Amino acid sequence: SFKHSAEKKRCLVYVDGFYDYHSANGKKYPFHISMKDGSPLIFAGLWSEWVNKQTGEVHNSVAVVTTEPTPGSLMARIHNEPAASETPRMPVILPKERQEEWLVKIDAKNEADIKHLMSFKEPFDNDLLSAHTVRQLKGKAGVGNSEEAIKEFIYEDLIF
Repeated sequence: SFKHSAEKKRCLVYVDGFYDYHSANGKKYPFHISMKDGSPLIFAGLWSEWVNKQTGEVHNSVAVVTTEPTPGSLMARIHNEPAASETPRMPVILPKERQEEWLVKIDAKNEADIKHLMSFKEPFDNDLLSAHTVRQLKGKAGVGNSEEAIKEFIYEDLIF
């Protein structure tokens, strides 16, 4: 479903950090993940346009490309119990030296271009990432979209 976007509509998605959940003790614990040095994370993205058939309005959407984390890495430890239908995953984080390369158009019929595109799925160096637990984001006790959402919160029952 993303073939056309992978071929011609790749983009960079800049974020300060992202959230992922760790499962332990029958619970899910949210983690905030960011760069150790405080710089933005740059995700590999795919964009597309679609038209609302009722209004004719054009909408743009973006999907973040994901990959499997290196076994035993920080991201593999955090994302330890994916849904039964999926493997552990993390966003494709692009190092500075590969960001412009990600944006180059490819020919989906060219085997070398496809192989090159797949090389971006190599996991990012997790040693450059920092992660800490945060308060629950959703539900009655959830902090939602607030400044509290990135502040470290220690769960007494979690040994990570």
